[in-house]
Amino acid sequence: MNIKTVFNRCARIAVATMALCCLNGCAPVLLAVYCLPYNTYQRLHEKKVDFNGRLIDQNGQPVAQAKVQYCIEGYGLAKPAPRRKFGEVVSNDDGYFDIHGGRGCELFIDKMEKRGYEFRRGEQKTSFAGVNIHLGEHEVAKELVVFHLRKKHAEAVVLLKSRASILLSTPKNISWFGWDIASCCEWTAPATPDPGYFRDYEVTGEHDAEKKEWTLTIRMNGEQAGVLVSDKLLYEAPADGYAKEVTLTLKYSDKPPLKHLYLRLRDCGMYARLDVEHGYVSENGVFFSCNVLVNPYGSRSLEPLFSTKQEGSSALFVQCRNEADRAMEQQRLAPRPPFEQWIEEGKALY
Repeated sequence: MNIKTVFNRCARIAVATMALCCLNGCAPVLLAVYCLPYNTYQRLHEKKVDFNGRLIDQNGQPVAQAKVQYCIEGYGLAKPAPRRKFGEVVSNDDGYFDIHGGRGCELFIDKMEKRGYEFRRGEQKTSFAGVNIHLGEHEVAKELVVFHLRKKHAEAVVLLKSRASILLSTPKNISWFGWDIASCCEWTAPATPDPGYFRDYEVTGEHDAEKKEWTLTIRMNGEQAGVLVSDKLLYEAPADGYAKEVTLTLKYSDKPPLKHLYLRLRDCGMYARLDVEHGYVSENGVFFSCNVLVNPYGSRSLEPLFSTKQEGSSALFVQCRNEADRAMEQQRLAPRPPFEQWIEEGKALY
């Protein structure tokens, strides 16, 4: 028990003792109220678990035969620690599922799993790794709650993950910027890059203080290279619409006005997506920090394939990434491993 807890408990007892002197017969009741442990208070606010949910995909279609793992949390009168009941249900052909039985304060939806689908946490309030539903708030447990799962594309690949950025600065007079995605190396004018590195993209910019804006030009290098600016989060890179360079006019903002850049990289034409994580446009400059996902095999799929805990699967993925890194540095496509076989053998998750 920490000092704060002891202090609070003593304060409650002190108040109750004062009430004992003033109210005589009512004091025992007040003493009990002030000394009630938190778990007993929660116990008094438990509700019967009667939860109904539905799973649909991004097209509004039901997701059938998906596993929903949950935990019901409550508090006992004797033990200060919460009691937990774990369970699993399966959605029916129309995507509906229900959780009934017992009482509790909170319901945690820990996992929603079905091969070829992904739970989109961004569309739900989250707690820990899943969804936290307070059973006593607004009678939410009696209402149908719809959860969105994203149906994946037909092909999943091991994506190369790295970081990239765009940086132009007024005080430091940086008006040119270049980046090598393979080595995560950057150059700013007037610096000269090492000839052993390749500049995947170059950015030049002009600042107009009167209009409170920047004009950026993003230029790609490589025979098949191109860039496409989009607000949409796609898991399959667009087939066309790429340009060797794009010019953007960006107003001052404390949030990045760009969301995603879809790239065709280098001479071999690898597809990639840059997700702008944070940044700003101001009188002091332009800065974007990006997460990068590269498909090193030449297809347009940006669906990630993950390793399992099965013995030997981690080694396969490390070897796969090393081969892909070497291929990217050498301006060639990586040899495509048998991903479908790995999935069937339980060595990869999709």
